[in-house]
Amino acid sequence: MDGESSSSRHNKLESILQGQSLEPHNLPLKELKEITNDFADERLLGQGGFGKVYKGVLRNGDMIAVKKLTWLTGIQDKHYENEVRHLMRLKHPNIVQLVGYCSETETKRVRYKGKYVYAEKPERLLCLE
Repeated sequence: MDGESSSSRHNKLESILQGQSLEPHNLPLKELKEITNDFADERLLGQGGFGKVYKGVLRNGDMIAVKKLTWLTGIQDKHYENEVRHLMRLKHPNIVQLVGYCSETETKRVRYKGKYVYAEKPERLLCLE
């Protein structure tokens, strides 16, 4: 265990997402899965060419938009880095603010040609107010 309780992690996540921090933070994929019910269809708010947006619900009932980006080979990381960089600089009352982001790679066991293999699955997410 990492020594930090689930409750204190959630309190930290809630304080970050409630705007008590001035800069966007790198948020753990595990916690974003929890607040979106593992990116459940009933939490889907919309989708576009670069991903789907889910409603994240914090323990205190506050909501946050979590954009899960989908990838086309070759542009993933460059597009993600550009979007994060631009959203971090934008500060305007009519534009939603970037409050957090996540860039993790999961290792999953999948069946391929009749055998189980381990595959890496990159996850890139943006959290918006």
